[in-house]
Amino acid sequence: MLLLKHVAHVSWANPDADFWVQRRGARRNLGRCFREYDPQALAVKVLDPRISPEFLYWYVTHQRLSGYFGAVAKGSLELLHITIKDLENLPIVVPNLG
Repeated sequence: MLLLKHVAHVSWANPDADFWVQRRGARRNLGRCFREYDPQALAVKVLDPRISPEFLYWYVTHQRLSGYFGAVAKGSLELLHITIKDLENLPIVVPNLG
């Protein structure tokens, strides 16, 4: 199974990332992707040249809307959070990259 960690590097406070993922907040905002640097967000930098950063941005957005981050979130009802490992272990479905 292909995971996000196989095609991208997830880290803290990387201003050179391709996009950022909201790591804490209310369930409806958790995992929200954005293109402006935020030192409080998880940074995603695509490493595999066969994967488009734009594709991965929209894929992670789709997974948020499908409930992935709500399912792996930790914390109280009002303030949830996800970890680097939660994002790294996101299953990625792509066409055969042969």
